[in-house]
Amino acid sequence: MRLVIHYRDGTWGFLCNTTGASADLVTIHAAHMFDRFTDLAEVANLPKGYLAEREEPGDRWHRELDLDRW
Repeated sequence: MRLVIHYRDGTWGFLCNTTGASADLVTIHAAHMFDRFTDLAEVANLPKGYLAEREEPGDRWHRELDLDRW
């Protein structure tokens, strides 16, 4: 994953930056994402309204608040 969004309504978004096609989108429970991708543990406590980004898998996550978008 390269972008994790914890929306203000409590839902999550996980983007990998490998496709932009809506046909490739999948709905899955966030707990399954955290179980499947152990490197997401660092952002599992991301507060609502925040996003976390990184350039490549294994890179450090950069967190930021974005109240206007999320």
